[in-house]
Amino acid sequence: MNVFPILSQHKLLVFVLIILLYACASPEGPRKAIAAQDRAMIQLPVRVYLLSFDAAPDLNSTYDEHEVNLLFGEVNAVWRKWGIEWVPETISTLNVDRNEFPGVSAQETKRGFRNKLAAIVPAKEGSARRQVAIFRQFPVEASGVYVREKETVFYGELNKDGKRFPIVLAHELGHALGLNHEKKEENLMYGGRAKNPEKTHLLESRQIDLARSVAKGGESSRPEGTPPSAVPSVRTGSKSGRQGSGAPSPEQRKKMARRLESFDSNGDGKIELTEVPPKAQRTFGRIDLDGNGSIDSKELDHFASP
Repeated sequence: MNVFPILSQHKLLVFVLIILLYACASPEGPRKAIAAQDRAMIQLPVRVYLLSFDAAPDLNSTYDEHEVNLLFGEVNAVWRKWGIEWVPETISTLNVDRNEFPGVSAQETKRGFRNKLAAIVPAKEGSARRQVAIFRQFPVEASGVYVREKETVFYGELNKDGKRFPIVLAHELGHALGLNHEKKEENLMYGGRAKNPEKTHLLESRQIDLARSVAKGGESSRPEGTPPSAVPSVRTGSKSGRQGSGAPSPEQRKKMARRLESFDSNGDGKIELTEVPPKAQRTFGRIDLDGNGSIDSKELDHFASP
């Protein structure tokens, strides 16, 4: 009988056991265990409003509670893989009268429509810090918008072309957790005009860490690198509002606006957060009124002339 094959098998088994013991004793083991524990599911309550407009009945939401739950099921299919789940705390209908929302004009702009929406956000109640307001269809080029100063996402059941994209709500909720637009097309937070919503399902580890940090800490959502003091506290679209004791003077605002304007490295007329040095990012959140991760000339003029 030849015993050498048996001995070889024994040696192989011992070798495998040694490798396994070494792997368990490796520092990577505890790190992975901590990472897994840190990814425990974070549930975030959301207050949901189904909007109804006296002056624009075509915008009235057609959703009911069942459809809202289906919508959030699709959103959570994206966010659960990063350990975050959005849970509708309440679902209620909100009627908006003509005084609050006068209707949609033939020359409606994205910014103008956004400002009209911001004016109808109800006061937050209960444990839900974040709100989602749903209506039928955006009359401008958009499917959703996050109003940062009100911590509210406005979501259209359909975009301007009549298409339904729940991934857009997942994207806007990313803004609610402090995430900015990204340049990679496959990223959930991609902000380019030629966006394919069906392909934007990824986040990088730094984005996941930031989103979970904001979700766990309850810190005010804001652009990465922007301190809490830079989050606007005045009503968007109004040049009168509350300013803290540390608010910059009109002359300082003009200087800050000119400095930001100089960072438009590609000359497209818009300043992206990625074009702005870290120190100058302190001002970004105050000026980016529509929360889309870029500043245009109108937003600069608005900031420079309060």
